[in-house]
Amino acid sequence: MKIGMLGFVIFVGIILVLSTVAMADFVNTRVFFIIKRTISFTVTLPGQAAVTATNATPAIAAIYTADIEFNASNKSYYGINASVAPCCANQQTAATPIFQYTNTGTIPINITLAFNGTTMPPGVNVTASNGTGSYNTGDCTLGTGVGLTAAPDGDPGTTCKNVTTAFSTFLADLQPSQVRNLFMWATYDNFPATGGSVGTGAYTRNLTHASQATDGG
Repeated sequence: MKIGMLGFVIFVGIILVLSTVAMADFVNTRVFFIIKRTISFTVTLPGQAAVTATNATPAIAAIYTADIEFNASNKSYYGINASVAPCCANQQTAATPIFQYTNTGTIPINITLAFNGTTMPPGVNVTASNGTGSYNTGDCTLGTGVGLTAAPDGDPGTTCKNVTTAFSTFLADLQPSQVRNLFMWATYDNFPATGGSVGTGAYTRNLTHASQATDGG
């Protein structure tokens, strides 16, 4: 009889301990593992320090790089290399692009370009290419001669495109920390400018460099 009572006491003690564990309280914490989404890039011109893009509205209120110019000696001239103003100590060459972009953010981006205003200066066409192949083969200099059209020549696979007053992508899928180049030329077709006209309103435009996340976000 004494053994039975002892067994009963032990059995009850085990039940009470298990019951205490089963009645414990809980709280949860949700944990996120992320990479911060940052869109940022710099633009570097020949002989100049890198300039970091800013988020300004309107875009024309953003920070500026050094000025550039297309300097020719004739009213009709093709393939004029861009140069940091004043020309031509820091002019574009086959080895030195007028613009070099670095993605300083955390996500891939596209770089788009557009001139301000609704029209280009009369008789002026500007083209750009993100590959040295177009520079070396002339695919992005609109051929030769007078009476040139606004369409770039060269093979259909050329990277050359017109730079206009509508935004268009010139560098696609620029990865974080990646550096890419952009070359730019102008063609004058009976350009009505005269000596000393540089900087006047009719013959000056602002070029906006804009970024966009490749996923559209």
